[in-house]
Amino acid sequence: KLKKDTNGRLHFFDWKLDFPEIMNDQVTDKVGFDIVIANPPYIGQSGNRDVFREVLNTNFGKEFHQRRMDYFYFFFHKSILLGKRNTVLTFITTNYFLNATYADKLRKDLFKNCEFTKLINFNEAKVFESATGQHNAISILKIGKNKNNFVETALTSRKGILDGKTINDILHGNDKLTKSIKFLSSDIFEEPKYHILIEGLNGNSENLSANVLNSIKSRGKRLVDVVDIVQGIVSGANNLSPKYKVEYNIQKEEGSGILILQQNEINNLNLNSIKKNILKPWFKNSDISKWICNEETNQFVIYLTSKDEIDENKIPNLLNHFKAFKPLLINRNVRTGRYTI
Repeated sequence: KLKKDTNGRLHFFDWKLDFPEIMNDQVTDKVGFDIVIANPPYIGQSGNRDVFREVLNTNFGKEFHQRRMDYFYFFFHKSILLGKRNTVLTFITTNYFLNATYADKLRKDLFKNCEFTKLINFNEAKVFESATGQHNAISILKIGKNKNNFVETALTSRKGILDGKTINDILHGNDKLTKSIKFLSSDIFEEPKYHILIEGLNGNSENLSANVLNSIKSRGKRLVDVVDIVQGIVSGANNLSPKYKVEYNIQKEEGSGILILQQNEINNLNLNSIKKNILKPWFKNSDISKWICNEETNQFVIYLTSKDEIDENKIPNLLNHFKAFKPLLINRNVRTGRYTI
């Protein structure tokens, strides 16, 4: 579907039309770019449904879409389609796709069609001075498979903003605070979810962490073989953002709780005896750290299902609370049980 901008120009791009000398060669193994260098946008699906919907309306999008994915995954998939054997793909992205639950479709595509030649996980260190949400990784891959190829990986323990010299040292394996490892590229993927391992599947005398992991694997069961790991609660509307306050003309303060409430907001609702039945403690991944998790929280989720039998006359304050946000709630994936707002 073609769209026109305010000047009446069509938004349209066709690789074969714009790069005929690269994409229209009659020799199959010569069709495609020799190298792809990318710093794609990091956009999650939450709050960006319109952006994802445009891709989903294409066969390409339908094939590679996965819920809770990041937009940059599409760029990986597209680069594989636009390349040929031995095409080099070089990406700087966030590092979440290495093990994220909803990146397994991307990892499988990389596993089937590519080999890593270099992978650098910057962990807590910041590559960009001003960008937010940085946990960057540089991935260098080659399209095609060869069981005898090697990959070089690196994991830095540095923190804060990196200068150019330090980044260069990390890239070339000369940084004292960065652990560099070289192993067979075929050992970087761990099935069945194709998790990407910085230290590889097989350890050696210089790779203590991998040795420990292999010892654990040989003596026990993997968590994925015992339980299904699924997402937690998706509220649909945590609090009032500046964007939605303006878009839906809601007369409440920015940041006001909708389905996630602070203790002072709960006190203002005066829920009395039914409070314990509909309010559940709200914990986020930020409440979980290495070896420990928070046992108390100041946030609570309003949790109502169709099975809850609560007299509407006993919760007028709660229903009025929802009515204030009605224009937003009716456009979001929100469940409020059998109650009408």
